[in-house]
Amino acid sequence: MNLFENKNQKQLSARNKQLQKELAQLKDNYQKDASLIHQQELDAFFFRYQQNQDGTFQDRFMEGWMLIKVLEHQTFNWFTKNRITKEFHLCLEQLGIYQIKKNPAIYQQWQEFSNFYVTCCFQDPTFRNALFGMGNVGDENVAKRVFHEITLVTIQLPEKFHEDDVLHSLYECMIQAFYSNVKNAEQIMTD
Repeated sequence: MNLFENKNQKQLSARNKQLQKELAQLKDNYQKDASLIHQQELDAFFFRYQQNQDGTFQDRFMEGWMLIKVLEHQTFNWFTKNRITKEFHLCLEQLGIYQIKKNPAIYQQWQEFSNFYVTCCFQDPTFRNALFGMGNVGDENVAKRVFHEITLVTIQLPEKFHEDDVLHSLYECMIQAFYSNVKNAEQIMTD
């Protein structure tokens, strides 16, 4: 996750400063409605990016996404069911599923996260590796792999926990990002 965190440190700081500056300007102009919207955006930003003690930012959405992917490989049986279910709900909390009703600006953060994740998958050379770095796969295979991960995290794993529609909004954001980054997205989705 350091790869994803380090790339956006400057962008995150700039976005944070911009939102704080806009919020201060709105408060000075006594625009309460607009101020509320910007405050929600700022709250959503700080929900997604938590600042560590060393001043760097940690992307909670990326962490939640990766931890859900890890849950795929957990043995799901009678002994581990409660623990894994609890971990799944913690991942949902990190993705902001329980905050979306309180703060609709989180949906905008999901869109940004979706675009960032899909773009990084296509640009990251390790994601293109076929087998332990022995060869690279083409764009079409990378697109299939990305689509598989999207359906795995947003549809298949929630069904395993009887939470079928809990990640439907995030699925829509990911599919929009997928369509915007993949030329023949519809053909890949039907394969």
